[in-house]
Amino acid sequence: MKRTETDGWQPRNQEVAATETAHDGEFHDPWWLPGSPRAGAALAEAARLTALAANIHRKRGRRETDQRRFERQVAAYVCDLWRRETAGLDDVIIVSRAKRSLEAAKCRYDHSELTGSARDVQDALNESGLCEMTLGEWGGSKGQGRRTTLAATSRLRALLPEANTTDFVRDPAEEVIVLRSQKGDTTGEDWTREKPGDLIEYQDNADTRKMRNDLRTINAHLEKADIVLDEGVLETFTKNRFHSSSRRLYRIFANGRFDNGGRLYRGFWIELPSASRHEVLQIDGDAITILDYGQMSTRLAYAKVGVKPPDGDLYAVPGIANWQREGAKKLINAAFFSSAPITRRPRGTTKLLPNGHIADLMAALKQAHAPITALFENGEGLRLQRLESDIMVEVLLRLIDAGITALPIHDAVIVGERHSRKAEAVMKDVFREMAGVEGVVSA
Repeated sequence: MKRTETDGWQPRNQEVAATETAHDGEFHDPWWLPGSPRAGAALAEAARLTALAANIHRKRGRRETDQRRFERQVAAYVCDLWRRETAGLDDVIIVSRAKRSLEAAKCRYDHSELTGSARDVQDALNESGLCEMTLGEWGGSKGQGRRTTLAATSRLRALLPEANTTDFVRDPAEEVIVLRSQKGDTTGEDWTREKPGDLIEYQDNADTRKMRNDLRTINAHLEKADIVLDEGVLETFTKNRFHSSSRRLYRIFANGRFDNGGRLYRGFWIELPSASRHEVLQIDGDAITILDYGQMSTRLAYAKVGVKPPDGDLYAVPGIANWQREGAKKLINAAFFSSAPITRRPRGTTKLLPNGHIADLMAALKQAHAPITALFENGEGLRLQRLESDIMVEVLLRLIDAGITALPIHDAVIVGERHSRKAEAVMKDVFREMAGVEGVVSA
């Protein structure tokens, strides 16, 4: 089963017609739950009021399983609306009322409780005065339609006044091991960032179950960790909004294969402007240090062919000046991620590489790294990322065991300054054990 993922994470139960272009809100995210006693009490009252409205039309009470589903559906809608307001977002969500969509067989990425009865909950939320529902309209061939939306009312806001992001947590049942089909150009460094694509259903095995359990252990720790984001200072770096409650990590695999990719995504700190991180982040009341694995993909490539990496900087390539080091790095990464011979310079390297034909630059690169040239230009980068991400997961787990909170950024971690030496030692130990060669870690 494949499903299209567009801008960000979207559940499958959404009314998206090819001709509908009007955008009246954001797609409903059903995975938020109350994370504080006061949010739990507010939800209980919202569920009571919604049930009163719903029971007007009922002749008998719900079965226990139906009541549990009803309450979880109420939580999905109101917690999403409450949380959106605390995050400074419009408190309007796009919802589905299509029975075919709501009653379809679920895949692992969908919320199991959002069934056809979700329409009744939407109606009851509207009748209770907690939400205002605007029904969608088909727009015809011109695509001027409107999706069905739910908006928070003052009555819903009054149940949880001055809500903040600590009042909500992500449902632990959410799938965090994501398999995706190939999407877009995989040359260059495109796959170092999460890209939209088709979500693919898969069968669990020992490997996927272990990855899920490990990541849920990490996410449970991050959920409770003392991580402070200074949003006031952040405004001096960017107008984009970031929220410290967005801590859940997901492992994203590519090309429909679990040996392709696997990096960790979606923690709020990952997309922070790099220049801002030291200024806006604190962990356990401590200033931060960012520890980075040096030339990780290249070192892993040498490990794969069983050759000790050369001493020194692996991005030092004869014919490419020291001041053009960033260009050499991009060229090496392009060589790993491209699945065909490179015939043009990687994006963004016009001023970072010497003048001359790309064939000459590739020849210099292959001469400098002769032992691993067989891994160039055949899509090896995503396979190297699987080992890279396995290493990072093991680093995070060992640091948790040592009582240290670490925030991953692909091949680096953010830790409190007081823990930097211990974290560096753990990173080197894990790299040596899992790759079979020595790693380089720098602050």
